[in-house]
Amino acid sequence: MHDARGQLIERVGSAAQYRLENAAKNEAVKAALSGRASLVAETGDTGLTLRAIAPVESSGRTLGVIVAEQRIDAAYLGTLASKIGLDIALVSSGRDLAASATPADTRWLEKTARFVTGRSSAQIALDGGLDIALAPLALTQQPLAIAVLMPNSEAYDTLSESTEAFIAWCCSQSWRRSPRACISVTT
Repeated sequence: MHDARGQLIERVGSAAQYRLENAAKNEAVKAALSGRASLVAETGDTGLTLRAIAPVESSGRTLGVIVAEQRIDAAYLGTLASKIGLDIALVSSGRDLAASATPADTRWLEKTARFVTGRSSAQIALDGGLDIALAPLALTQQPLAIAVLMPNSEAYDTLSESTEAFIAWCCSQSWRRSPRACISVTT
């Protein structure tokens, strides 16, 4: 929170994660003091920072400015991935800015590159058990996209074979005790 002069008067959050001051933020605070809100996305070496800055007004008078930031980094994506059950990566031209995990396919960034600069979502086949659902994001001047790593048919085939093997093992164990129980599981 900034006062009517633009001075920082209160902050919450991790000082290590969020930058207190920089020239771009200071200019946006000045703009908000004159009534203009802004939303900015800044890419860095380890992710993306989303920053919203808006004036706090009462009775037509600007009382101050509120700034809200969210860092989108590997830790944030890991938390999000655990909630949705799929791994996520934030990618730019030929590099991942942050990821909860990376696919086994070593050429995955190369395979996504042309889709990152596009305007529509894409399904991208990878080697191994994962494919990517990719959606471009219009947040920055540079190409940026969110990639969701999803199991493909190879993963489902492996899982299916594992499930069948597990059922067969369970049946072999229970057959000795009760053949009838095994028959009811497999039918």
